[in-house]
Amino acid sequence: MIKTLRADLEKLARQEIKVIKPFTTIYDYLFRMIVRVVGCNELVEDDIARAKVLKNFHMIENAGTPFTIMYPRIPTLAYLKRIWGGGQIWMIFDKYIKERNKTGRKENDPLQYLMDVGDDTTQIISVRSPRNLTMFAF
Repeated sequence: MIKTLRADLEKLARQEIKVIKPFTTIYDYLFRMIVRVVGCNELVEDDIARAKVLKNFHMIENAGTPFTIMYPRIPTLAYLKRIWGGGQIWMIFDKYIKERNKTGRKENDPLQYLMDVGDDTTQIISVRSPRNLTMFAF
């Protein structure tokens, strides 16, 4: 985590324009730290995929209404947004899992632990697995 934060701050120091949007910048740093602790290394390093996960996570989070809590399976717009956002996150993680399986590469991160104990992509990103350590449950 310290290595990631140091690299981010050094990148910030090298920028020509020294003005930042603190809420956006700090939020991105914080999300990277969270992904480092509960996600996977590839997502920490891939700015585009991380932005997609964050966007879809917000879509899922903002789709929660009292109505969707009381009636979670009724196909409302909020329900469809949750399904869409969850599917997008699922595809990102599935790509990383397939790539690791194909190459035989092992990482020291929570995703690798869940892969090693036999969880599939759906179990990894959902709350169905008792070993689930990720924050990307939907």
